[in-house]
Parts: sequence; structure tokens; C-alpha cells
Amino acid sequence: MDATTHTNRNEAAISKYTNKIAWTTGSGKVATVTVELETETYSHRGFDGAVVTKPCCNLLAVATVEGMGDVGGTYRRVSDHHQGVAAQCGKLGIMEINAVRIDAAIAAIESSPEWAAKLAKRAKADAAAAAYDAGRKIVDNAMTGNGRTY
Repeated sequence: MDATTHTNRNEAAISKYTNKIAWTTGSGKVATVTVELETETYSHRGFDGAVVTKPCCNLLAVATVEGMGDVGGTYRRVSDHHQGVAAQCGKLGIMEINAVRIDAAIAAIESSPEWAAKLAKRAKADAAAAAYDAGRKIVDNAMTGNGRTY
């Protein structure tokens, strides 16, 4: 994992962790999957033309193929293994040996302190939502006589 600043599809996307996995396809073209943790993303341009960014924590996997460019989509494992394909990123079918390399890059990002902070923040928000729903249910039961209709 190298700590670099990387310009992505967004004008001002900044990534602290970037890992590129490249291989040659059966047709001889070079396929590359870039796995990165985006920590800042483009928000808008100010009146003075300055780029305004906002903090984020997004895991991105972008696949490109030589001669085709970005093939779109998101990275996911497939269960049917049609013609030896173990994963897919957009239109790109990925064999098991390369899917393992991509999974290792994703695991490295998911073990970063930024990702752990994101999960902790999400768990805190989930707990707050559950407490709110429990309180709403108490009030609802008090107002309706525990759900009985008269």
C-alpha cells in the first residue's frame, strides 16, 4: 500500500491508500483494477472557481482495460464461476488468482484506521436510531393502549 495523493474521476478526490492490480487477459490486453480508499471528494466549485471538497471514507474499485478504458461497475464476487470467472468488476470478468489479489487489497484498506473510524461512526448512528425507535414505540403504545383499538 502506498500513501499517495490520487486524482480520481472526481476533480478533487484524494486517496490515502491506493493499490493497483494488473494482469494480462486472455486476449493479450492489460487489465488493471485500482482499489483505493477515498478520504476526500469533490463537492462543488465556489464562486471564485476554487474546488470545494468534503471528507468521506469510500472504498473504490475501478477496472480499466487497455484499449477500452474504464469498464464501469463495482467489484463483487460471483457464485456461478462461469468459465472460471470468480469475480466481476463492471464488464470485466476476473479469474480466481486475480480476485484473491483484489480481495487482499480490499482487506488491507478495511483494516485501516480510517475505515475502522467509519464503522464506529456507523455503529453509533445505528445505536442512536435504535434508541429513537424504542422511544417512539413507547410513546405509540402509550397513545394507543399498547396497540389496542377501541
